[in-house]
Amino acid sequence: MLHGCCGRSVIVCIVLLVRARKDAKALQATVEKYYGDWPIKVETLGGVRGAESLVKAVMERREKGCLHVVMLGREDWESADILESSTPLDVVVYRVPRSRVRNTRPAMLANMVVEALSLFATRVYWDFDLKTYVASTKPLSGSQVRLSIPNTSSVDVFIGTGLWRKLLELKCGVRLGENPLIVRVGEGVGRHLVFQGPRAVVAIDFEVDSLPSYRLAEDYEVIDIDVQDVLKASQPFLNVLIEWSKTLLKRVFEEVEPDVVVVPWSGGKDSTATLLLALEVIPKHLLQVVYVDTGTEFPQTHKYVELLAEKLGIDVVKLYAGVDRELLAGLRPLPTHDNRWCTGLKLDALKRFLSSQKGRKLVIVGDRSVESVKRSERSPFTQDTMIGVQDIYRVTPLKVWSALHVQLYLLSRGVSLHPLYSMGFYRIGCYICPSLRSWELYAMRETGIHDMLLKLDGKAKIYRLFLERRGVDVDSRCSE
Repeated sequence: MLHGCCGRSVIVCIVLLVRARKDAKALQATVEKYYGDWPIKVETLGGVRGAESLVKAVMERREKGCLHVVMLGREDWESADILESSTPLDVVVYRVPRSRVRNTRPAMLANMVVEALSLFATRVYWDFDLKTYVASTKPLSGSQVRLSIPNTSSVDVFIGTGLWRKLLELKCGVRLGENPLIVRVGEGVGRHLVFQGPRAVVAIDFEVDSLPSYRLAEDYEVIDIDVQDVLKASQPFLNVLIEWSKTLLKRVFEEVEPDVVVVPWSGGKDSTATLLLALEVIPKHLLQVVYVDTGTEFPQTHKYVELLAEKLGIDVVKLYAGVDRELLAGLRPLPTHDNRWCTGLKLDALKRFLSSQKGRKLVIVGDRSVESVKRSERSPFTQDTMIGVQDIYRVTPLKVWSALHVQLYLLSRGVSLHPLYSMGFYRIGCYICPSLRSWELYAMRETGIHDMLLKLDGKAKIYRLFLERRGVDVDSRCSE
């Protein structure tokens, strides 16, 4: 049994199920070594064999508010399909490529746990009858087929809303329907697969300095997607995820008994979804919503935060990190991948605020496992080790969500995405971020953002310096 990070009781939000007692012993040892602070519980299915017996054993061990992963060795794979189709949406089956789970090396088994959890994020189906996508752990009707999406910790799925279709058509020279499904394969930049219906028709590499694209299919149907249809079809599993996240927040809140709950809000989709979940669970008088302005935020971000805060009826604590001040005074060079001092200033501003808060502090952040390998290895709930800040705990309720789930959740709550997402952005940061890819720079020029930034009072100089370092002609119409 894993001990809760607060040292009083045990929080469980993930249950790993294996067939035999020896498998459970091996998996438990792996969890304790690699995921010691995770709210994971390992259980055996009592050594039973056969699909019918396995289904019964899984149903008897399901726990309310938890996600369940059944890990089967090769000798039990013949039962996997029936087990998958006969259990609820909070259960996934992971096929371990060894005869038995216990025959797997601990390091490999640890990686498999993360891969297994990514199944909750990466499974998407195409419904031939409804002509829409369905985010679900398993098909909900006979007309649905699973898309070919790798289930690793660095794969994310989202819908390219707004101008995504137009920008992709211009850059790749293909025809696409409205709101295409896009799969990001690989951490950071990586390859992106663009789907039309059940098929990936284009692959495009969103590198930092170039945009090579590859057509995967010559003959395909151009299909317009209504995002409301995706929401309706995906609602059953979306409800499971929402309930899991809210249950995690409730259990952590009861465990920590915080004096203050802090939600760092950047205006991006993940922190916005996290904020909405917190508002549904946490008493409002304990909630502190914090927006850290680096001084180099997109103007659209300021406006989005202001308008949504008014709509939600919340007060926002606004902090200033001073990145623009450092640059304009010539005290620091532009941030790079190897020297992201800007992030340090942003964290320092948040630390100062947290240090000013008395008592036990719970920070709710919007990290998702599929964003990066590093994030996939972090526990959904842990005592934080932020230097200089005492009594701080961190919880990540979007741990197993995809970007698609986030989009659909915001839509279900009547909250619009930050406008930059509909202009071709995958993530929202600063306009001098070293992680801005050639794709975002291309989108910024095509949508007028580039021209707007060149007219910023007192700060256009910073953006010009950024463009010069990237080798971009300030006056050209289109980059790369």
